[in-house]
Amino acid sequence: MGEENKNVKKPAVSNAVVKKRSAGTGTKSTGGTRPGNGTKSTGSTRPGSGTGAGSAHSNRTGSGVKNIAARSNGGSARNTSAHSGNGTKSANTGSVRSNNTSGRKTQPQKRRRRRITANQFTLLLAVVVGIILLFMVNGIMRGRYLKVKQISSEYVLGSKFDITAYVEPVNSKAVVTCDTADFAPEKIGSYKVSYIVKCGKLKKKKKLTLEVVDRDFPEIIGPDNLGVFINEQVDLLDYYSVEDSQPDLTNELTINRQIDTTKTGDLDCTLRVTDWSNNSSSKDITVTVYGFEGDMKNAALAIRAYNRDKGYAVSDNGVYVYYPDKDKKTANVLINNSILYEVSDDCSSKEMDENDELVQTIINEGTWISIDNLGDFNYLK
Repeated sequence: MGEENKNVKKPAVSNAVVKKRSAGTGTKSTGGTRPGNGTKSTGSTRPGSGTGAGSAHSNRTGSGVKNIAARSNGGSARNTSAHSGNGTKSANTGSVRSNNTSGRKTQPQKRRRRRITANQFTLLLAVVVGIILLFMVNGIMRGRYLKVKQISSEYVLGSKFDITAYVEPVNSKAVVTCDTADFAPEKIGSYKVSYIVKCGKLKKKKKLTLEVVDRDFPEIIGPDNLGVFINEQVDLLDYYSVEDSQPDLTNELTINRQIDTTKTGDLDCTLRVTDWSNNSSSKDITVTVYGFEGDMKNAALAIRAYNRDKGYAVSDNGVYVYYPDKDKKTANVLINNSILYEVSDDCSSKEMDENDELVQTIINEGTWISIDNLGDFNYLK
C-alpha cells in the first residue's frame, strides 16, 4: 500500500494568482466598469481619455457600439436603446431594424390587383350576351318590318320628285318619307338619295341610288323669218334662245351657213342644238336682207329692237319717226304712243328714258310710218 501510493503522481499546483471578482456591494462605479450586481454605471470611459464622473454619457468602445443607458437590477441587465456603428438599432422589443446607409429610397410595395371571381365573370358575360341578343333581335325586326323593294331607278331631270315612285315598303303598315330639298339635281348623273322607313316605333334611314336622265328635247325659240339690212352684222343670239334642262344651251346654237348681208334677198338657214343627253333639235328659218333707207329703215330697226327687248310685237298699226337734228344721223321713234327708241345710222337702236314733252313733240312734228310691210321686223306675232 505504501509503495503504491509512492508511485501515484500528485497534481501540479500552479503558482499563478487567480484574481477573484469581488461581489457587488451596491456601490456606484464611476470608472466605466459594469458591476455584476446592483451596480449602476453612470460614467463613461474612453480609451486614451479621462473619465468624467457623474455624467450621463455612454461608453464608446473600439467596436463602435454606443450604450446609451444600461441598468442592472438583481444581477440582470436590460438594454433600452442601443445603436451599433454599422447602422443597426436595438429597440425595447429586441428587434433589429436595418438602416440604409447608402441613401437610397426604399420602393413602396405595389398593391395587388383584385381578381374577378367566377361569379362576377359569369354575371359580366351574361350582361354582354344579353346586349348582343338585344341588338340581334332589333336588327331582325328592322329587317322584317322595314324592308322595301325598288320600283324604278331613273329620274327625269326637271320632273317632280316623289320617293314613293322609286321604293315601296313590303309591310303594308310601313311608310316611306323623304325630304325633297335633299334631292335637287341640276344635271344628269348618279345621285344618292336618303329616305326613312317607319313602322310604328321602328324606323330606319336608307339610301337609294338614282340615275338622273334628260328626256326633254331642247326647244329653239325665235322668229321663223328675220329681217336684216345690207352690210349689217347679224348676231343670231340677239334673236334666238334655247330652252332645255341643260343650262346655258343657247351658246351651243349653230347655223348651217354664213349669213351674207352684202346683197338683198332671202337666205334659208337651219339652226341646230344638242344637249348633254344627245337630245337634238333643229329649226329652219329665213333671213331676208332688205335695202330700206330713211324713215322705213329707222322704223324697222326700232320695231325689231322693241320685239327683242319686250318679248312681244308692236300692237299699233304704225310708229312715229322724228329727227331731232338736221343731219338726220339720229332718229327718235315713238312706239305705241309711249315708248321711245333712239336709232343711229350704224343700225344700232336703244330704248330712251320717258319724256312726255318729247313724246308730244314727236306726235306733233314726226312722220307716221305704217308697219304693214315690216312684218319680218315685227316678228313676234
